[in-house]
Amino acid sequence: MKKYTYVSVVYDDDIVAKTINEPSFYYLTDFEDIDIDDKVLVNRGGKDVVGIVIDVEKYDEKNVPFPIDKTKKIIKILEKAEHVEENKEGNYFGDSFDEYMLIIHDSNAILDKLKLDRCFIINNSSTNKKELINKCNVIVTVGNVDITKYDLSNKYVININNELNSGSYTVISYLAKEDDYIQMIKAIHYGLFYTGLITIDLYDIVNSLNGRIEYKRISAKDKDKAFKEFDSNKCKKMFIIFEAPINSSLYEICDIVDEFRDKYKNSEISFGVPVVEDVDELIMNIFYDGSSAVCPTCGKKLLNIVYGMPDTETIERAKREELFLGGCIIEDNQPEYHCNNCRISYSKDLKSYIEEANNWEDKIINLFEPKKIKKEDFLKIREKDVMFITNPGRMGDEDGITFVIKSGNEFSVYRVDGWMYPSRKEKPEYKITMAETANQFPKWSEAWKHANEKDYKDKYTYIYMGFGNGLCVDNDIYEAYKPYLDEEVNKRLDKYNEKEKEGMKYATVFNVWEKAFVNMADDKEYIIK
Repeated sequence: MKKYTYVSVVYDDDIVAKTINEPSFYYLTDFEDIDIDDKVLVNRGGKDVVGIVIDVEKYDEKNVPFPIDKTKKIIKILEKAEHVEENKEGNYFGDSFDEYMLIIHDSNAILDKLKLDRCFIINNSSTNKKELINKCNVIVTVGNVDITKYDLSNKYVININNELNSGSYTVISYLAKEDDYIQMIKAIHYGLFYTGLITIDLYDIVNSLNGRIEYKRISAKDKDKAFKEFDSNKCKKMFIIFEAPINSSLYEICDIVDEFRDKYKNSEISFGVPVVEDVDELIMNIFYDGSSAVCPTCGKKLLNIVYGMPDTETIERAKREELFLGGCIIEDNQPEYHCNNCRISYSKDLKSYIEEANNWEDKIINLFEPKKIKKEDFLKIREKDVMFITNPGRMGDEDGITFVIKSGNEFSVYRVDGWMYPSRKEKPEYKITMAETANQFPKWSEAWKHANEKDYKDKYTYIYMGFGNGLCVDNDIYEAYKPYLDEEVNKRLDKYNEKEKEGMKYATVFNVWEKAFVNMADDKEYIIK
């Protein structure tokens, strides 16, 4: 009967597992000379990693410890073991890695404060600097230290208060206090030589997340609470920094990180153990970029959809593509995110979506661009040239007015703001009050006052737009404009029953009156300036 060689492996980044008999992982092998303590290359979770053999056993087909077809194979032997007496220190192998750390400082102050195993500490002027740089895998420079003339490929370089040098993995930290960078160096030393993990620069996390950072400190026992609190659609980058008791298992830490990676598949997740804290339980410090959801189709940033009548600031933000206007109609279970790239609106869980949502908008905010007007120019406008003018309401556009003036075949669109929310940054020459506007456009003011009187006749026809907002249309253009307005309103209201249409028609006018004017201008070859 055929014999199968099963090898028990612990991963090289789990030094704790090697000393306290935690579960190992089975791999099959065809290598005849494989032995305990050999370093081997194996596949873990789709990635090739280094492992250490802790047991070799042979089984016949009927007694294998794990199904043959489900057991991965050793890829290759990386390093044959040299069987020497183990040098243990506490729960750790004191000499389990081949790496050495070199610290180069521009003063002597640090030399007496750091006593680290497998670590050389020298002054920048030391004569054996080149030799030690070649020998060491990890190089820490502190202060004004320039080693760019040396070969730093395949080196881990940590620059503290210095940004000159770069290796295969580079961290730059700016620390004001000497105690802080001593702690940093100890953290790196622990992370590399005891856990095998590249540590994360805690001091540079905010910069790494471009300022859009959220933070939570949670016990590892409460990780399910973290899963509930964090919106998986909004975590583009995540850093998990563990505070670990001295007897922590790296298996436990890796299992937690694997859970996070499964939960947040669209996120870039890094983790590390920067220090062995004096804590009684495993603590997770979770830093994450929660600024926006990501489109599951193209990976681009999703915009939050804003419903209701937009004010001026909201429209400006929509123009800058900071949000997406979903219209004034507010219903249950509406989409929450929009992808401008794919033109798709998604539900909160990103599972259901609407393609080409909100086509009624049709980029109207880009077609209809009101311009600010200086007070001196405003006072020169004759009201007989005003074709359209809005009035503010309780919401939607409570901060000012938009008006359109005609000169021959050309129409110019202007905007007056700052009535409800005066801006201190506004230049004095652009400040136009409501009283000044009413004085300049008295027929508009009269039409606004008589808005509820259906038989009121003068320069304008008044159209109510909900929540106190109104639109005055010059009677000379109203009959030509009305079919375009009705067409846009009906497009929006087609999906509602008669009762719902009655309730929605006013607010619908608010959203489409500009597009109706643009459509009319296109047909009649008006020029919009």
